[in-house]
Amino acid sequence: MSAMWVSMARALAQAGVASLRFDLAGVGDSPSRPGRRRPFYDMEAAFADTGAAIGWLAARGFGKVTLAGFCWGAQLATNLAFRDLRVTGLALVNARRQFWEMDAPQAPPIGRRDLYRMVRDPAMWRKLTDLRTLPRRSALASVRIGLRALEKLGVAPPPRDGGPEAAAAKLRSLAARGVDSLILQGSADTFLEEFEAYFGVPRDELPEVFGMSMAFPPGVDHLIRTREDMDAIAAAVVRHVSAPAVPARRAG
Repeated sequence: MSAMWVSMARALAQAGVASLRFDLAGVGDSPSRPGRRRPFYDMEAAFADTGAAIGWLAARGFGKVTLAGFCWGAQLATNLAFRDLRVTGLALVNARRQFWEMDAPQAPPIGRRDLYRMVRDPAMWRKLTDLRTLPRRSALASVRIGLRALEKLGVAPPPRDGGPEAAAAKLRSLAARGVDSLILQGSADTFLEEFEAYFGVPRDELPEVFGMSMAFPPGVDHLIRTREDMDAIAAAVVRHVSAPAVPARRAG
C-alpha cells in the first residue's frame, strides 16, 4: 500500500494540497514503543499517534484535516473522527464492514517479519508444546470452527455494534457534524458484499444509508494490486479533498 500513498501525496502536492504521510508506531518504518502493543491490538495507541499528527499539523496553521485510511486504517480514521472535532473530512479506502466499531480487530494482519519473529520465539514453542493448555486450545478451535460453520449457513452471531440501524445512525452523525466523507470501495472487494448483506440494501443505496459519498472503482479488489488501480484511488481522493464531494450522494 505504500506505493499508493506515495502517489497520493505527490498528486495532492500537484493540486496544491498539503499532506502528511506517516506510519503508526510499530507499523512499517516506525519503530515500536518499548512495552507497547502494536496498534492493531491497541486502538488507543493508534488514536494517540494520529492525534499527535493532527496536532503537528494544527501547530503549523492547518485548520482543516481530512484523514485518509485503507482497510483497518479506515476504521481508525472513522473512529477518531467521532471523538476528535479537529477531523473535518474522511477518505476511506476499502473499509472493513465493521469500520464504525471502536474495537481493534481480533485477528490483525500478520506480516512476514511477524512470522519470522514468532518462529524464532522460544516462548511460542513452549506454549505450543505445553500439554496443560492443549485441551483449552482444542476447545477454542472447536468453537471457531462452529462459528464459521454457522456463518456459512447464514446464522451470524449478534453484532457488537447494536445492529445496522445503530451503525448507520452513528455514521450519519458525522455528516450532521459537517465531516465531509468519501468511501472508495472497489467493486471486486469482498467487504462491499458484506456491506450490502449487513445493511440489506444494494450498493447504490449505501451512500444514503451512510450519509456519505461513495464510489465503486470497477474491478478493484481489496488489495488494490495494480499501479493503475492505485493511481485511480489516489486521483479520487485528490478530487475529494480539492473539491469536497456532496454528502449522502454517490461520487462519480
